[in-house]
Amino acid sequence: MAASTSESWFETPLARATLACERLLAGRLTERLFGGRLLQLGHWSEMSALLEHCRVNRRLVVDAAAPADIVADLAALPVASGSIDVVVMPHTLEFAANPHASLREADRVLAHGGHIFMLGFSRYSLWGFRELLRRPPYGNGARLLAEHRIGDWMQLLGFELLAMERYFYRLPINQPWLIRRSRWLEQWGRSRLPGPWPAAAWAAVFRKQPPGATPISPHWYGRRPVIRPGTVPGGLSHNRKRS
Repeated sequence: MAASTSESWFETPLARATLACERLLAGRLTERLFGGRLLQLGHWSEMSALLEHCRVNRRLVVDAAAPADIVADLAALPVASGSIDVVVMPHTLEFAANPHASLREADRVLAHGGHIFMLGFSRYSLWGFRELLRRPPYGNGARLLAEHRIGDWMQLLGFELLAMERYFYRLPINQPWLIRRSRWLEQWGRSRLPGPWPAAAWAAVFRKQPPGATPISPHWYGRRPVIRPGTVPGGLSHNRKRS
């Protein structure tokens, strides 16, 4: 994420409320991820708090600009192929100059059986509508991608979707009083009832399949592949309620 955009946006009430949701969500989705090396692609505020339950001790952040452990183009990572156990992409694709190339690099450096934890803003939401009006709620410099497009890319690269949750149903308005009073929308969105409108963002865990494995094609790889809920084997269960 561009430093000029992130540093200003992270100070807003809307960003703080979003990060609070992401901390709770990441704790559930990453607690069963393990391995020797974790690589985070792109800067995102409070990632240490988001990943506090992830059981990978050696972590590096790669970004096109400082602050980062490695300053490099996300489409040309100076990392050996197959050397990473967990790749974290916190809204990386929205801010990448070449999102498809960045995703291919994440696939290249990830070991077979490794995992990608990804956060993304939803194009088909009120946040996406504000982007069309050239007034994106997350600052300038981002380009929201359709979820079915990301699903296509992940399938072509041979990834299996293990878990997915949607989050943040509050209005994309930077008014602290409105954000506080609309907390009930999060409970509505997580209930079995249809939410008042689409969630602003989603989080997903993918697993890289070994060479020659038969791709698992869940129902979201149908006519229009959209990221759908799933279940992570080994104890990381997905709450099938909407979030």
